[in-house]
Amino acid sequence: MKYRINRSYMKMADGPFPKEAAWREIGLGHLLPLKLTGMEWPVTQSLESSFVTGPAGHFMPSNWYRVSEDLEIGIDGTPPPEMFARSEIVPGGSVTDSRGYKWIIPAANPQSPACSIPHEITWTLDGATTRMSPKYGPIVDLCTETFEHVIATETLDYLWAAERALQILQINYRIGRPELIALEQAGTVIVDREFAAAIVLWFIDFRLVEDVVKKKGLAALTCFEAG
Repeated sequence: MKYRINRSYMKMADGPFPKEAAWREIGLGHLLPLKLTGMEWPVTQSLESSFVTGPAGHFMPSNWYRVSEDLEIGIDGTPPPEMFARSEIVPGGSVTDSRGYKWIIPAANPQSPACSIPHEITWTLDGATTRMSPKYGPIVDLCTETFEHVIATETLDYLWAAERALQILQINYRIGRPELIALEQAGTVIVDREFAAAIVLWFIDFRLVEDVVKKKGLAALTCFEAG
């Protein structure tokens, strides 16, 4: 996968470092952090008004899809999750999309015995104990917010679930709305209703949701509203 950015390189980067505001403006903020070098994200074609870049080791695609005036994305074939993977993957379980590909999704609910967020050893006068590494705090906060939203409703809005699923995917993968738009033009849908629900429920631990529903005496949660 490659990105043709129809803006001058100087507007988009300071040396090898992307200008965050400029990349977010064209919808590519989820790719950051990255370094525009041959070892990581080489700039393979550069003109005065545009340039092409993408992960090292990816071939120049033959099919390009226009996402906006400022951005085109090149895709050949059906990209597997590994094509989008970040250099650091937060541990989790495999959630399978409709194509049969497995994506690693953290189980981030701190109340769950299945929580996969890494812990570190810390010391008190009473001895060694463990705590969740503080750098994963934003992931846990997202999970807590998601859990509270899900248990507050009897029907999961599929549009809300799709947006939240994309946020969760971005923990381990460099994928956002631009890539999904380009993939859809190429005939590939990744985040459909079923996959979105599976991601959200795995992230918060669906078993805890079921327990809360039973304790409250509510009707069983349905995955999506009709429509």
